Amino acid sequence: MIFSRIIAIGSACRDFIIDLLFPAACLGCGRSGAWLCPACRRGLRPADHDCPHCQRPEPNGQFCPACAPAFHFRGLWAAGDYSQPLMAQLIKSLKYHNIRELADILADLMAEQAKEIAGRTDFYPNQAGRAPLLVPVPLHPKRQRQRGFNQAELLAEKLRDKLAWSTDASHLVRVQSAGAQAKLSGAARAKNLRGAFVWRGDGLAGQNIILVDDVATTGTTLNECAAVLKKAGAGEIWGLVAAK
Repeated sequence: MIFSRIIAIGSACRDFIIDLLFPAACLGCGRSGAWLCPACRRGLRPADHDCPHCQRPEPNGQFCPACAPAFHFRGLWAAGDYSQPLMAQLIKSLKYHNIRELADILADLMAEQAKEIAGRTDFYPNQAGRAPLLVPVPLHPKRQRQRGFNQAELLAEKLRDKLAWSTDASHLVRVQSAGAQAKLSGAARAKNLRGAFVWRGDGLAGQNIILVDDVATTGTTLNECAAVLKKAGAGEIWGLVAAK
């Protein structure tokens, strides 16, 4: 208990010093006062609703019939497009510059997307009347120690508060470090990630899951996580990311 309080106090002091030395300024236009001003936020284009694999238009972001058999999750919801420089800067500043306030901004955009799509599919609520469970994509413990936090977990926590859905950040665990994935092809990523994740919780008994991450490119990481969750008994699984 005392140790937890010390950590919390240290974190608060760190944030205060960062705010003092580096006051917030919009990452889009430089206007002081916030990391994303209202005008620049309005300029962010929402992501297209399409098949995450072949980009064929699909109204709810689900995999098209031709691509669906190769994936363990049903589709992907993305708040924005990573090709937009401002969206990419928001995500990079959260992950690599430790501006954790951006998790709240990105989660706002993600929550808008989730509510829009979930309200017009057969996904929510599920057959048992339970809300979906938010599960962040885990980092390998070594990577998380180096970074100091898991950005997907931060996003899931913010989404929990905005959507009133539960989270589980403890039981999907990464047991293998696959190294840098960004420059690998989809096939190479899949090979690299095989066996990287395990579920260390109770059976999921049909629970619908939303896998949360910051960025999805090929969908390989989400698919590996979804395969593990399906083996644990999960029902419907979707991905929810800040950008794709």
